[in-house]
Amino acid sequence: MSAAEQNTGRRRTVTWRTFVLLGLLAWHAWAVSIGWGNLNLPGNEFRQTQTAISAYFIQQDRDFSLAYPTPVLGKPWSIPMEFPLYQWTVVGLSDATGLSLTAAGRTVSVACFYLFLPALMLLLRRLGQTATARLAVLGLLLTSPIYIFFARAFLIETMALLFGAWYLAALVEARERWSRGWLAVAIVAGVGAGLVKVTTYLVFLLPAAGWSVWWLWQDRPTRASGAGPLGRTLLWLAGVHAIPFAATLVWLHFADAVKTASPAGECLVSANLTVYNFGVGRRFDPQLWKLHGELILGSVAGPWAVLLGVGALGLARFRGAAVGLGCVAVFFAVQAVFPLLYAWHDYYYVAIAFLLLTAIGLALARVVEAGRSLRWFGAAASVAVLSLQVGLYLRSYFEIQRVPSDGTSALHQMVREYVAPADVLLVAGDDWSSIIPYYTRRRALMIMENLEREPARLQRAFEGLRDEKIGMLILKGKARSNRALVEAAVGYFGVADTPALTTEEFDVYSRADQRDWLLARVADRTREPNSRYRELQPYAGPPVPPLLTGRVVRVPDLAPRQRELFGTMQPRPERFVAYATPAVWPDGGGVARFFAHPELRLWFAVPPGAHRLCTEFGLEPGAYENLRENEASDGVELVATIVAAGGGRVEVARRRLDPAHFPGDRGPQTIDWTFVLGAGEELELAVLAGPAGDIRRDWATLGPLRIE
Repeated sequence: MSAAEQNTGRRRTVTWRTFVLLGLLAWHAWAVSIGWGNLNLPGNEFRQTQTAISAYFIQQDRDFSLAYPTPVLGKPWSIPMEFPLYQWTVVGLSDATGLSLTAAGRTVSVACFYLFLPALMLLLRRLGQTATARLAVLGLLLTSPIYIFFARAFLIETMALLFGAWYLAALVEARERWSRGWLAVAIVAGVGAGLVKVTTYLVFLLPAAGWSVWWLWQDRPTRASGAGPLGRTLLWLAGVHAIPFAATLVWLHFADAVKTASPAGECLVSANLTVYNFGVGRRFDPQLWKLHGELILGSVAGPWAVLLGVGALGLARFRGAAVGLGCVAVFFAVQAVFPLLYAWHDYYYVAIAFLLLTAIGLALARVVEAGRSLRWFGAAASVAVLSLQVGLYLRSYFEIQRVPSDGTSALHQMVREYVAPADVLLVAGDDWSSIIPYYTRRRALMIMENLEREPARLQRAFEGLRDEKIGMLILKGKARSNRALVEAAVGYFGVADTPALTTEEFDVYSRADQRDWLLARVADRTREPNSRYRELQPYAGPPVPPLLTGRVVRVPDLAPRQRELFGTMQPRPERFVAYATPAVWPDGGGVARFFAHPELRLWFAVPPGAHRLCTEFGLEPGAYENLRENEASDGVELVATIVAAGGGRVEVARRRLDPAHFPGDRGPQTIDWTFVLGAGEELELAVLAGPAGDIRRDWATLGPLRIE
């Protein structure tokens, strides 16, 4: 082949690579833009709103101190979990451009992700990977659901990834070139990675340690080379590692000191999180690793993409596979160090997903480059993997992104309209989540369960708010029945001793002097057409126990409005015990359905003799439609049992629904059971979780029920 033909071939290769790269970037930019204007923060909203509320109050208060505000655990309004470089950048961009904080947060995250890619490409080139291999890796990153959905999240993840990748790339370039400029970049990026997110920094420290050992071995004194550059290597490595380590330790010490000043936040100091962060005692828990597998195959790379990558590696006969295998080793090593963090938080995979994707991409590229016999197979396999990744995204995160949202609920809107901006919220039963404080734009004391159980610490937290005006007390879950907490809020802050409003999830207590005023305002708003205020109901009696705590509630003892919840049943049950607050959901056809989230048990007192039970049992479509395997409900069961006065039990009938796996179980299923009661016996109707006992998304309903 002539030189001219070779040049033409090279130009064609560059052209198609450029075309493919531009197409991949266009795809990623389009996918990232889905739902860009939404004001909600889906995808681990707990963590995103924590970052967002810090940025909001930094901007509002112009507080750019290191003890920056995260006003969710009471005074001193600061619980620094990470160095606020991301928050400062978001606020700076918002101030400079007029972008909303949400748009600015997403813009910074996406920019950091795109700036991470050149660092990874530089590393791969240094490791001798070809342009085809680098393009294959880029393709997998730009189509991976995790790097679409969380590249746009209001989170520090991509900024930490950016710093970590440039730290490692610059370290390698500095040592290989003996470049002081690259050494400075490595130190600055290492400081940034350690401060922004130390767990992400560790991802890059592992390969950095391997390279360091290799360089020290390579530069050791020998008879042939003499003294060698070992001294300079040691000095450079000490500087590039010691400075970021020192900065990180100083920051952690400072942050812990600030947290300790907060009675509610002192449980978040580093020493108290060691067991959780490092998964002490859980590292080899099979159930935990099952969760890892579900997240990897549902968010990083689908099962067929992984299988094709493994197959490609086999076809290439492991030629040049050291880099890919090293990536896989680091990928799993980091999960082993932080097993709980990676099992329970999909966004954590932003830090390591590129390792698995790099291994798959390099394996596919090896097949493409292995020779004519495998080239077309490798190309077809690469296209198939990218297509599978796109399909995985469209079936998962895309459905979450596309739902329009202004980021508020009826509760959030009511608080923003009727609680003064300077007033403080008290919230119990929602852990230390920033969701309510962020969407209401109010400071709060989130009363965690451990704080509820420690009166002395709770008193200290309340004392710190003596000079603040409390706008509302909001109780969720089992905190709704915590009368001691309500009485403490009444005594300290003048909160009304009964709720003003209630929803399926919350009881809302206003200040005593505002209760009637608030009820009148909400009643006015409820009359407006299509008002979301209709979700807020005036409180009409004591709360139904929201969790299965062993307490059985007699229906005749309920307030009249609460007894109406069982109006779809004839006769009404005599007693019940519920995991979730009972409610009635109208379906699209106007039929009222009883919300029967497991575990729910209903006991019916009917006369002895033969009877017939008729109802409809179903799972709401949102429990299984357009969801990943690990997110959909694993099914529910309806069980009828005859219970004798002496405690004997005889099962009458059982119906299991698993609509995620069996289409025939979708929609309301007719129940028509017969049974015979003896003297002193009653019927127990129970709604139970699926075989694994997992109650997530078990949104079961019972249609009108009658016992004849």
